[in-house]
Amino acid sequence: MILENPEIKSYLAELRQEFETLPKLDWYDEYLKISSNVDEWKFSSGDYFFPIPYSEESNGSPSARLMKRSYKNVDQARWLGKYCAGFLAGKHLVTVMPSEPNMEALDACLFSAKNPGVIEFKYINCKFIDTPSKRKSKVAGMHRWIDLKDNNKLHLGVGERGACFIFLYKYSSDQPIMAQGYTSLELSGGIPDFFRYFHYDNEGNLNKVTSSASLIWSKAS
Repeated sequence: MILENPEIKSYLAELRQEFETLPKLDWYDEYLKISSNVDEWKFSSGDYFFPIPYSEESNGSPSARLMKRSYKNVDQARWLGKYCAGFLAGKHLVTVMPSEPNMEALDACLFSAKNPGVIEFKYINCKFIDTPSKRKSKVAGMHRWIDLKDNNKLHLGVGERGACFIFLYKYSSDQPIMAQGYTSLELSGGIPDFFRYFHYDNEGNLNKVTSSASLIWSKAS
């Protein structure tokens, strides 16, 4: 099992420790501070700028697309079901998730480069954002995307109630060819390792994603 790898176990334990000792902040205020530095917003159907390769396709979802139209602001875009990615000088700082129109809530992902070769992101949930006296906010989960020594990559995450997952991506010629995954919930125990395989056409474009037993996603013809 992937969880038996000592290096991966160490990475997971470190992330769990940091998640459980996060400071008690108003995370909506943290979002406002970060978003105030954004010099460009880009909008998409699906999480187009998520750093993990082919995350939409691996779940059987349509490929994310950049939107050509403009929006008045982030609220208009997210209420219309779009993902809103904020950048500063080309660096990805934040993604705001779609939400129901006019709800006093916001879900976002905050990105940071923890060390060379490591991207960290925090998923925040914020409620009553326009009513400071009632506001509630939290980090619901933390992820890391780690460059490994063998040119492979590791995506791992932790969340509430002991939830965790691990994906080890195997690369060839700078493209992922396989991801080995593990996921666990505190009350349900672990799900045995599962796999995703990435297949490419002659031009090097992804044309399908499979599991060990079935087709998960294929490129529209």
